[in-house]
Amino acid sequence: MGTVTEEGLQIPKGEPAINPIPRKMIRQNLENLLKDSPETWKDCGLDVIVSVLGGNEIALKTFNPRLGIQGGISILGTTGIVEPMSLSAWKASVEIYIDVALATQSKFIVFSPGRWGQKFFNQKKGVPLNRICLVSNFIGFALDHLKQKYHREKDAVKTIVFAGHPGKLAKVIDGHWNTHSNESPSALPTILKMAENIFPNDMNIKLQSSRTVEHLIQLSKKYNISEPLFEAVANKIVQAVSGYLQQSLQVEVLLADFKGNLIGQAATRD
Repeated sequence: MGTVTEEGLQIPKGEPAINPIPRKMIRQNLENLLKDSPETWKDCGLDVIVSVLGGNEIALKTFNPRLGIQGGISILGTTGIVEPMSLSAWKASVEIYIDVALATQSKFIVFSPGRWGQKFFNQKKGVPLNRICLVSNFIGFALDHLKQKYHREKDAVKTIVFAGHPGKLAKVIDGHWNTHSNESPSALPTILKMAENIFPNDMNIKLQSSRTVEHLIQLSKKYNISEPLFEAVANKIVQAVSGYLQQSLQVEVLLADFKGNLIGQAATRD
């Protein structure tokens, strides 16, 4: 089991590399066990040891050492549900998401690589789930399908909203429309390069210590530059998506950190 040794991940430095949702699921199941046998566990608790056979060797073949996870693999997960995020089956479901969203005859639909965009628009903005498309890493594929449908149904939708983490969405700035880590590089160098054009050199030297995009977000908040930096990133994403769609639709972008805090937004101008 790996240990987090650097800032910028969802788990604090020094703790086992088990994401918050798997931790929550482990805790909930153990609490249920304690409730089932209150007398047995009344005066004691439980210590949990998570180990993976050969995890240290496996981890050397992953991005973990580069991200600051040492001594083993990480236990990931954001929902507790395994979905075929990189399979043709998921692409087919992306098409269905888009078709259903267009069928609502709404003036806007939402594209989100993951669950944050879905939660933000559904729970905080009251947008029905059938207008929110989970597109995973297949941003270009989803836009291609939308373009095809849009040409047939000109009045189907006026605005496409992208909502997600800049670690995914900022990859399109450099033309990477499949954002899977096997298909595209990290967005961190792109965002750091943008920062060079916005902030003085001494600030950029501080930002160079960023190991991940999330770590960069944390540093930008620490130095009170988060808003201008990620508004600039959001604007660049808007330009890239609008160009991909040949300016046929209005584009809005909302960026969030791993905790679900909105950190940047932008939209095409009329």
